[in-house]
Amino acid sequence: MDVVIPFINTPTNKELLYSLRSLTGNRIVIVGEKPTGFKNYHHIPCGDKIGSQHKEANIFRKLLKACDSAGVSDPFIYSMDDVMYLQPPINEDYYQGTLKEKIDRTDRANPYRKTMQQTYAELYRHGYDTTHYDIHGPTIIQKSGFELLTKFDWKKPYSYGIRSMYGNVNSIGGLSISDCKIDTPHLLDELHERTKGRMFFSIGDKMNRTLEYFLQNIWPDGSEFEI
Repeated sequence: MDVVIPFINTPTNKELLYSLRSLTGNRIVIVGEKPTGFKNYHHIPCGDKIGSQHKEANIFRKLLKACDSAGVSDPFIYSMDDVMYLQPPINEDYYQGTLKEKIDRTDRANPYRKTMQQTYAELYRHGYDTTHYDIHGPTIIQKSGFELLTKFDWKKPYSYGIRSMYGNVNSIGGLSISDCKIDTPHLLDELHERTKGRMFFSIGDKMNRTLEYFLQNIWPDGSEFEI
């Protein structure tokens, strides 16, 4: 299966660098901006609407582009540039509890809470289950199943959690797993402890020196995707 990554360039693209090192040997499809400093990937251009309220809709549009491309495998693995794989991706889906539980533990000031609330409300209104699939990891996407999501209003500000919409509409099931997003500073031993025994983890949006040292020690060698 291809690994599809919706993408926007960052000042250094270091998240993508280590993510691709962890995906050595896979065929990579990048949808969105063309990343600088990389090679040996398939690129599908796709623009973005500006503003955090369009974040999920922008990603949804990029995944639709992947579904429309005959050059992308069916199914494919939907991943992100900040997801790191300690084991090769497998044909498995993952979830963590329910959307109500996710909403309850999300800060009221966080705009993502609105995304989760709208996801729950829309799924409930249509009689679907409300499992929380929006963890920071891979999702196996069947193209025909993903295209079912076009019936929902993705123009709505903050729209929906893509993985939870896809997973519940298509009743994908999967493996219950605790999410792991490292988005605050940690000591080196804490990073080892948080990621021990995991198949994958996410590093969030900010790279600090300790985290980069940690990643460099796991993946010290350049990949076939680096220029």
